[in-house]
Amino acid sequence: MIGRDSNNPDVVVVGAGAAGIGAGLALSRRGISYVILEAKQRVGGRAYSDASSVGHLWDHGCHWFHSADKNALRFIAEKIGHKFPATPQDGNLQTFTKGTWIKTADREDYVWGLLGKIAETGKAGRDVAASTLLDKSHAWYPMIRHWCQ
Repeated sequence: MIGRDSNNPDVVVVGAGAAGIGAGLALSRRGISYVILEAKQRVGGRAYSDASSVGHLWDHGCHWFHSADKNALRFIAEKIGHKFPATPQDGNLQTFTKGTWIKTADREDYVWGLLGKIAETGKAGRDVAASTLLDKSHAWYPMIRHWCQ
């Protein structure tokens, strides 16, 4: 938990990735009390540095730009010379599973369907853990579980 006046904040920011930290900075500049909540044991979201896995500090950096056509971080990355594919990928992402890369809409249908189900459950006023809506026997359960953590 990070913030100013975290006992009774005016704003609760969910997530301490780049957007959450940026929101906290903007709120701080305006003198608005806030708290940033993060589920993981670290801040940074998709960008982080690791000192344990390879024996020295290693900067993982961001591994993808969400909404790259309008993401401000992409424009900053371009200005400082980082390279990435100029054209967006198609809707079917590849997944490495059981020793091979596969490209299928099956995963996309399952994952996006469950994310929609989670949103609809909330809109209907049901306050339940997202994990209760997941089918643990489905082949893509590990993927959606990862996304929902």
